[in-house]
Parts: sequence; C-alpha cells; structure tokens
Amino acid sequence: MTDVNQLEQQLNEQMNDGLITEFEMRRIMSRATGGVYLDATQKEQYATASEYINETLNTLLTLGVISEKRIVSTRKKMEKAVVKHLTNGGDFTDNGRPIFGE
Repeated sequence: MTDVNQLEQQLNEQMNDGLITEFEMRRIMSRATGGVYLDATQKEQYATASEYINETLNTLLTLGVISEKRIVSTRKKMEKAVVKHLTNGGDFTDNGRPIFGE
C-alpha cells in the first residue's frame, strides 16, 4: 500500500501538471485517509485552533458547564466543528479562535 504522504506528493505533481484539479485531489486524499483531508496550511491552522479548543474546554470545565465525563465527547465535537470550518474556507485568528461572518 502506498504511503499517504507519498500519494499526496504524487497528486500534487499531477495537479501542478494540470492532470487533475484541486477538487479531485482533495476527494482522493479524503478517501485515502478515511476522513477529511487538510493541506499543509490547514494543518497549521488546526494546530493553532487546538490551543483554542483546550482553553475553551478548560473554561467550560471550570465553570461547571461540562463534567469530566463529557470532556472527550465535547473535544471531538469541537474538533469536528473546527475541521468543518477549515474545509469550508473559514479562517482563524492568531490565537486559534474561528472568525465567523467575514
């Protein structure tokens, strides 16, 4: 089986040569990874947004909005929302907070 990084590199080359579109590359990579494909820029934004997720979870826990038992499920839902925001072309501030409506 081909390594995902190697596949991504091959697809980037094909896209640069005009053989496939960016949409086709994303579709192939999504299938290959078994989920949503994030490019290098989006991965950097996701890493920054992870800090925001951690801060928000700590705040919600401190305020008693969520319990210790709900941390994992709440984190997964927040991560899913961040990925959806990224794939829909959303942007984030420097501290990882999503920017809405601009």
